[in-house]
Amino acid sequence: MSDMQHLGNFWEFPELPPLEPKPENKMVNRINKDTLQNQVGRLNANLHEAAHMDLDYAGCYGGYCLVNYGGSHHATPRMSAKEMHQYLNGALDWITGDK
Repeated sequence: MSDMQHLGNFWEFPELPPLEPKPENKMVNRINKDTLQNQVGRLNANLHEAAHMDLDYAGCYGGYCLVNYGGSHHATPRMSAKEMHQYLNGALDWITGDK
């Protein structure tokens, strides 16, 4: 007998179980520009007017960064949305303290 006879039909696949439906509230924890803008707004509410930050996004340069003075000064390096979210959480914790 040749090896080909032992393989059976090459195109037969085992039966797969049916797919389960996805949960209704998908992507609840997704971080988007609105989430980051809200955090920057809360940060600016606790800063002096001269130190207010703006959120800048440039996908070709690596993501989000905080800028001030009308965008002429980068206060942070460029980072992903998740990294910026964590950075702003830390900044808010540091600024607000135990209020």
